[in-house]
Amino acid sequence: MAEDVKLPEKVTLRGYNPTYKGHKRQIVKALELLSHAERPLIYAGGGIISSNASPELMEFAALAAIPVTTTLMGIGCIPCHHPLNLGMLGMHGTEYANFAVTECDLMIAIGARFDDRVTGKIDTFAPHAKIIHIDIDPAEIGKNKRVDVPIVGDVKAVLKDILATMKKRDAHDIWLKKIKYWKQHHPLKCPSTGGLHPQFVIRTLSELVKEKAVIVSEVGQNQMWTAQHFCFHNPRTWITSGGLGTMGFGFPAGIGVHFARPDLPVFVIAGDGSIQMNIQEMGTVAANKIPVKIAILNNMYLGMVRQWQELFFDHRYSFTELPPVDFVKIGNAYGIEGVRVESPDEVLPAFQASLDCDGPFVMDFRIEREENVFPMVPAGAAINEMIGGHPQ
Repeated sequence: MAEDVKLPEKVTLRGYNPTYKGHKRQIVKALELLSHAERPLIYAGGGIISSNASPELMEFAALAAIPVTTTLMGIGCIPCHHPLNLGMLGMHGTEYANFAVTECDLMIAIGARFDDRVTGKIDTFAPHAKIIHIDIDPAEIGKNKRVDVPIVGDVKAVLKDILATMKKRDAHDIWLKKIKYWKQHHPLKCPSTGGLHPQFVIRTLSELVKEKAVIVSEVGQNQMWTAQHFCFHNPRTWITSGGLGTMGFGFPAGIGVHFARPDLPVFVIAGDGSIQMNIQEMGTVAANKIPVKIAILNNMYLGMVRQWQELFFDHRYSFTELPPVDFVKIGNAYGIEGVRVESPDEVLPAFQASLDCDGPFVMDFRIEREENVFPMVPAGAAINEMIGGHPQ
């Protein structure tokens, strides 16, 4: 930005006057509930990321010894290896996060909106819990789930006020031991036999780049596998289309991310269905030498729709099979380097080759065609009624 451009100190928009500071009496009520809780749980959403409130969230979680589960959009607000992190909850969340939701006696929802992909059958979501809900949008509070203590305000400001008031609590030893047991006995599965599995592809990339990359996903199975199996250390290193997710979002978003974070490599994780929504952007990255790395999990299906047709419609596949596109040839036609990957031992060299390339790079991973995203909560089921997980 040119030095002579001055930003206004205050922006006023008619009809938009959000409350930033949480009500003090509501904060006192929230702390009172917390003081009596034996099985508390933080349910953290994208509002944590938007408000840059990750430091406050982690301080609060550590001070009160509360485990944290995140939404799809909240991933990265707490490091993946943090002992209090339970990963993502919901339809394709971790088993231990969904178990914790079902058994908690206090849920502190921060910057989240209780959408149906998180809650499953709403009546059975956190059925034993009192609920504190902190959000800047009052329309979200109580919209889907009854709330005991609503706090309207910017989550960063509210968490700062909570931290200024509360004292360190003893750890909830029995609760934390139970969660540790769930983590040990109900981990996310990564198949190790057979062909090329997408979970292995994502984990290999995660181990290679660690926290030194930004990951952008398309929508569908590729999105869920990445959310489950990539280890995110920092906020704003995971860019994805949430809510009514948009196929075709990832590739052009990855181009934008490169200009926002030119210091880090940018990987677009795509399915062969999603990448074809905006595949013409290969012309953009080729012409402008934009070094986006495009990893296509190619199963020759609209994978998530196929998964539903398999599990709930007795394998009656309808308009989900795609032709066997050679994406490396398409990339080459634009002057983009690339490689096809068909076996596990080719995965790491492919990712390394993409990092060694100064420009854009296409990786066509020919994964197991009928691999499913598990665990999975069927539509209309309770959040702890998952299929494809481990028996209790």
